[in-house]
Amino acid sequence: MNIAIHISLPAHREVFLRPYFMTDLLPQLIRVSSAHRFFLILDGFKTPDPLPEGVLVIAERDKSGSPVSRFWWSRVTLPKLLRKHRIEAVLQVNQARTNFFGVGSTKQSEDCKRNTSGSFEEQRLFIYFENPEEMPGRNSRNFAKAELVFAGSEHVARRLTTRKDLKVTRVKTVQRPSLPEFVPVNPDARELVRQTHSSGRNYFFYYGPVGKHLLSLIKAFSIFKKRQKSDWKLLIGGAVNMTDEPFIRSLGQYRYRDDLVLLNNLNPRDLPGLISSAYALLFAQGQDPFMLPEVFASAVPVIAPDEPAFHGSWDHIVMYYEKDSQTSIAENMMTIYKDESKRSAMVREGRLLAESRTWEALARDITAGLE
Repeated sequence: MNIAIHISLPAHREVFLRPYFMTDLLPQLIRVSSAHRFFLILDGFKTPDPLPEGVLVIAERDKSGSPVSRFWWSRVTLPKLLRKHRIEAVLQVNQARTNFFGVGSTKQSEDCKRNTSGSFEEQRLFIYFENPEEMPGRNSRNFAKAELVFAGSEHVARRLTTRKDLKVTRVKTVQRPSLPEFVPVNPDARELVRQTHSSGRNYFFYYGPVGKHLLSLIKAFSIFKKRQKSDWKLLIGGAVNMTDEPFIRSLGQYRYRDDLVLLNNLNPRDLPGLISSAYALLFAQGQDPFMLPEVFASAVPVIAPDEPAFHGSWDHIVMYYEKDSQTSIAENMMTIYKDESKRSAMVREGRLLAESRTWEALARDITAGLE
């Protein structure tokens, strides 16, 4: 079967983690799917170098095109390319907003034009979707047209199935492994990270958007400091271009500001060392659990809100805090601080879960769904 993979700029841009589909997953898809041929449609960026062996780029589109050119590309240019290369299926990656004319199984007789021989052209549509931030609006028809949607986590699967307006017909949850650069750190490397960022002290670490939603974590850290009289620090890593500057300025009056370290516009490539050297990783309320695989693989405990997004096959190895309860967060911090046996058990179970997931297994799950 000839399969075209549509990768748009949001799926290829470094935001929280580096993009992985082209470098980690696609080579495994090619390796385990010898009966299939893979073609790439690159939407908004140029062909990366190196390109995985065994794949052919059939289309590149510059993101700067006008609305008319984008319409022409999706309605005329792309369908011609799909016919030219005899594409039988299209797999969209983390992008369900681009409606390909004539792709998908819903109402094909109404949506598709006839080709030169008079017959209807039709490609099966599949979607690999992991990022809830890219959840489409109400006008997207692709989920309803998709034969199968691969959800990158249990949380994403729940989000898709509860959005009745998307009319998702079939969802298959597939679990991605951690990016390979996230591994437990050796003592010397850990000490170097701590000397660089936390004056050699142990620290809790948060990474993501920085704003008022972090007040509960910061106030919980105050409770922890008061009760434990500890010299530990709280490191806040701000994702690139996701920092509320007025909120940052307001922290100048924070009582423990000397123990609060702000790392604004943190490059995702600096994350492996910062996470693996932390004593625990904190998630804020309403945050997405996108980085759980990386934290487990780094041998670091997780403190997370008791929200549906953070529940799954890892429930037994995550410390949950009550919603809107700074005391509950602080108590989890103190447990991590005092109970080394519990922390070690969380680390051990997290690593076992991380080691049970591989890129090859993910590729086989996807390939099975494409059959």
